Amino acid sequence: MSRFFGCLLIFIFGVIHADVSPLVAQGEEPHPLQQMRTLNSDFPFLVPETLGQWRQQREKLRQHLQVSLGLWPMPSRTPLIPIIHGKLDMGEYSIEKVIFESFPGFFVTGNLYRPARPERFSANGKLPAVLCPHGHFPEGRFLWVSDEKLQQEMVSGAEEFPSNGRSPLQARCANLAIRGCVVFHYDMLGYADSQQITYDLAHGFRKQRPEMNGLEAWGFYSPQAELRLQSVMGLQTWNSIRSLDFLCELPDVDIERIGVTGCSGGGTQTFILCALDARPAAAFPAVMVSTAMQGGCTCENCCNLRIAAGNVDFAALFAPKPLGLTAAGDWTVNMPDKGFPELESLYRLYREQDANVVMPQLHANLNFPHNFNQVSREAMYRFFQKHLSLAGEVATDEQEIVVKTAAELTVYNERYPRPTWSDEQERALLKGWMEASTLSSKGDKVITKKQIQDLLTLLAVALQSIVSHPDSLLEFRPILEETFDREKGPPVERIKGSLVAKENGLKTDLDLLMPGSNQVGIDTVLLTLDQQGWDPKKKINGPLTQRSRMPDSGNLLAHLTISQFPDTNRMTPNGRESAGYTFGYNRSVFAWRVSQVLYAVEYLSSRYPQAKIKIQTHIEGLAPVAAMAFSATSNPQVQALDCPLNGFRFAQVTRFQDPNFLPGGARYKDVLGFLATKTNGFITLRGESRESCQWLYRLMKIQGFDEQLILRPFPK
Repeated sequence: MSRFFGCLLIFIFGVIHADVSPLVAQGEEPHPLQQMRTLNSDFPFLVPETLGQWRQQREKLRQHLQVSLGLWPMPSRTPLIPIIHGKLDMGEYSIEKVIFESFPGFFVTGNLYRPARPERFSANGKLPAVLCPHGHFPEGRFLWVSDEKLQQEMVSGAEEFPSNGRSPLQARCANLAIRGCVVFHYDMLGYADSQQITYDLAHGFRKQRPEMNGLEAWGFYSPQAELRLQSVMGLQTWNSIRSLDFLCELPDVDIERIGVTGCSGGGTQTFILCALDARPAAAFPAVMVSTAMQGGCTCENCCNLRIAAGNVDFAALFAPKPLGLTAAGDWTVNMPDKGFPELESLYRLYREQDANVVMPQLHANLNFPHNFNQVSREAMYRFFQKHLSLAGEVATDEQEIVVKTAAELTVYNERYPRPTWSDEQERALLKGWMEASTLSSKGDKVITKKQIQDLLTLLAVALQSIVSHPDSLLEFRPILEETFDREKGPPVERIKGSLVAKENGLKTDLDLLMPGSNQVGIDTVLLTLDQQGWDPKKKINGPLTQRSRMPDSGNLLAHLTISQFPDTNRMTPNGRESAGYTFGYNRSVFAWRVSQVLYAVEYLSSRYPQAKIKIQTHIEGLAPVAAMAFSATSNPQVQALDCPLNGFRFAQVTRFQDPNFLPGGARYKDVLGFLATKTNGFITLRGESRESCQWLYRLMKIQGFDEQLILRPFPK
């Protein structure tokens, strides 16, 4: 068996059989948090009823995609400093070697294909361009198919020419150049010349590296990196964006006619890039978009990404631009019946307003395995011929090419030596990424109210994406109603029940305590978080203030018990210690705890629409939950927070299993950054000082809200 064919079988078998084992005992009813989703779960694309609904959904999904990839806001676009050298004359086209910097000191490498006589295709010197990520082929850009595998491809009809079948990646790029396109074929991390991040780290990571898990300096896959949404997938996406920058800066490229096409992991890069960047005019992701397996490699998974969406959703973000897809006898085999019809329905919504919108295309060659073979490539040439307006009569059939070896294609030589790399440089890269794209600089330099408003908008979008609170339909199921006397004041009426979220069955115990006989209207709801439940036999149940012990006239004490949750995050048991495989598809325990509070707020505000709501807890372990729920709610009735934060910061969390682990929690000035978004209420933080909350205090003072931030010693 050839190396390529063997690797492909291993990859497909691994991702199809990577599902989790049962997490609960036989016969036991699983808790919603134990029903873990994986990359092999079902990811249907639900078409909205109207185009207006889709446009709102699309904007939120695009922002969520950007946040999850660690690219919200986008990093600063530092100079590429491109080097183009070593031109190879191939007759009808040329190949050049390219090196540029996506981040300072971090290089993107690849080959640039150009037509030999551009005047044949353009009177003004501007040519269409195609960006080509290669995908998970052995050696990537340097792919060299074995004789055995090549023979199989020729016999099956997948390839016509031995040279093209030897390197279908070169065949793709060369034939696009022959048709008048400028083509950039760039390396994925760890492939060919891109060795600063190794293949084993980018695509084969399995075990945590303790030496890269420092609180102040960290590497990829560490809890600290995931707390800041820094992933290999995010870096690879950034390289794709910068590769598009490189193409757009070339003087012979028509920036209005740019296409992107890649296969497998290159297909993932294609639809992710085209979902985020408005510049491509046409996209052709091959054998990757489906409602089934979402991508088995670490480079295709990151925290938060697919909690509420899948690859078809991401591909749909390119609408209404021309979109071409292929399907094969792999995980895309069901696309003709599931996934693609929904994409067609979405495009029809656009066509109702614009008859010129082109319907998406699916080239389903289900008799072939996972591929970007000549049959699929020729479909791609026809697609770009139409949608990039390639000049002249372009042959639909592929032409035979002369393939080049790795030694001929490599970008490095004595003049341009391969850069060195170390763990220290990896840590510095992630530090630089933070400094280039988050609030470490922006938040400290805001002066005007306009700058502050822009900053708060950025924070609010990040917060909603990170918490990922699902929409819900709620019902309250009473299980106990009683009245009991107290020493002073009217009797207390109690309604105890379960608050149930209908979309997942999540239950939360909620006690409603109010002055007896509803003698007065409720104008204030004190939503108190606890882990043990309220006990009427106790005179004091962990109060923050005397007022929270029992409901006074006009007040309602809502006691929320959140102890039903597991006290640890369960990890997807696939043998790989990469958080993206778990938290890319499942919300963390912490995020669900925040949702419990938000569910309670939703219910209480509907039952008492005139009341002010104060979120409070006396339990230090629940203070971060209270703070994040207070920040995340947009309900105007929620007007106060009181909790013993006591110096808690997400950046202190060192384990994925920690119930306070929240992917992205440390990226945006940590918990204080999220609290900054809540300017319409009073914030009482216990165990904090002016010094520990300096950034938040300064921001609120500029806006004139500093009196709303109350900092007190930790309660005894």
